[in-house]
Amino acid sequence: MELHDGQLRRLVPTLTTVRAKELTQALIPAFAEYEINSSARLCACLAQFAHETVGFKYMRELGGPSYFTKYDFREDLGNNAKGMGARYKGRGFIQLTGLFNYQKASKALDLDLVNFPELVEQLPIAARVSCWWWASHGLNSLADVDGIGSFKKITKIINGGFNGLNSRIRYWTLAKTIWK
Repeated sequence: MELHDGQLRRLVPTLTTVRAKELTQALIPAFAEYEINSSARLCACLAQFAHETVGFKYMRELGGPSYFTKYDFREDLGNNAKGMGARYKGRGFIQLTGLFNYQKASKALDLDLVNFPELVEQLPIAARVSCWWWASHGLNSLADVDGIGSFKKITKIINGGFNGLNSRIRYWTLAKTIWK
């Protein structure tokens, strides 16, 4: 499946030409590595990535120090101390969150994301981490179904709920007109 910066700018018109080119140069090899290689997979994935990053604008979760305390001492995330919420906040296209996820990504990609979590905000690492997460959670198979029910399942796996579902569906619907 083809991906070029002009298509990405159609999906997210606020992207500059330079930013769209940077994103596609990072995403193309990551999509190939993790078999995000069909129209259905590409559309579902880009829709989720576009929503999670507010149109590819933010590569890290927004909030001040008090906001991230909600992730401190979250056993399900592997955070067991004060300050871990801010250190292992959501980053990348998929908003990788929590020590456990950083450890898993580090091992899978042979990168030290535990000691250098901010690397997940940087291209092309953000693309590799996010595509690895996508594939390792079985989202290619769900995207292959290409229906609203499976798209909602993808949203729930990524988000833990349905926050921003309408935005995600808008991106997905538009993406399906771009990558027919």
